[in-house]
This record gives sequence, structure tokens and C-alpha cells, in this order.
Amino acid sequence: TLFKLINQTLSAGWLDGFMVFCSSKLGWLPLYALLIFLFFFKQPWKLGLSRVLLMVAAFGISDSFTSKVMKPYFKRQRPYMLESNHARLPETPHDKRTQFIDDNRANYGFVSSHASNFFAIMLLAALLLDYKGYKKLLLLVIAFLVAYSRVYLGKHYPLDVFCGGLVGCGIAAGLFAIYQRLVLPRFAG
Repeated sequence: TLFKLINQTLSAGWLDGFMVFCSSKLGWLPLYALLIFLFFFKQPWKLGLSRVLLMVAAFGISDSFTSKVMKPYFKRQRPYMLESNHARLPETPHDKRTQFIDDNRANYGFVSSHASNFFAIMLLAALLLDYKGYKKLLLLVIAFLVAYSRVYLGKHYPLDVFCGGLVGCGIAAGLFAIYQRLVLPRFAG
């Protein structure tokens, strides 16, 4: 029911392009560049480098765990694969809907790697930059938008993105604990 609400009832043609952007991997490159800049801004270069490496590790762990462990284990079909869902598939640039579907036929949906990856990266960035309040909220809203877009585009069920978000937050928290214990003490003082 929640899938159909997001994918069909709350969908609108004018929103399709924005949701496709939210799900794109390359569209967020300027944000990644900004985060890398902030990691180094007024910081020792070794500390900045350690933060960048942690972000790469967060992405790698999140993406590998969800794609190579969880999806093959649960083998949950994506919503658009079941005709009974009548999933609405917004047009992607150049109307590549067929390719959009065919590319993912062998790829399962539980949990969402996009949601996991973005929550891992955005939460870890907020923690590394010691963001609180609206700055931290902004990064988490970006992760939420990415997760929401996956349901909107018919690629995942809401539970897929919710659990993916939890996995990502767990990875971010674990890596931040390692950072506090092993990296920060070297720069204290």
C-alpha cells in the first residue's frame, strides 16, 4: 500500500526528472567534491585524507554488503517485476525505460544499496565534520531523498529503503567509532 501511494498516488510528471536526478550516481559529484574540500579545510592533510578514506570505506562496505550478501540471500524481487504492483516507471532521460528494467532483472531489491550507501556517506560526513542541527539534518534529508526516489521510481519497496538506511547508519556509526578510537588520538593536542 505504501509503495503504491509513493509510486503512483503521490507521483507527478513534473517530479519525475527530480527523482531520476536523486537516484543518479553522478548527479551528486558536486556534493562529494564539497565534502572532500570540507574534510581538508583548515585541517592537517593527513586528517583530511583519513576522512576521505573512511568515506570510501563506508561506500565500499555498504555497497558490497548489500549487493553481495543481503540481496543474494533474501532474493526479493523488485516491485516493477511483479505485474500485480502496476509499478509506474517514470521516463528516464532519452526514454530508456526498457534498458532501465532489463539492466536490473537479475538484481534483487532487498535491501536498497542506494539507501544504504547514501545514509552511510551522509551520516558519516555529518559525524566527521561534527555537524549538528540544520547541517546534519540537511545531509540526512539528502539521504532520505535518494531513498524516497528509489520507491518513487518503482525500483524498491519502502521496507527495502528503510532497512538499507539502517544498514548504512550502522556502517557509518561503526566506522566513526573506529575513527574516534584509532585516528583522532593521533591528532589530539
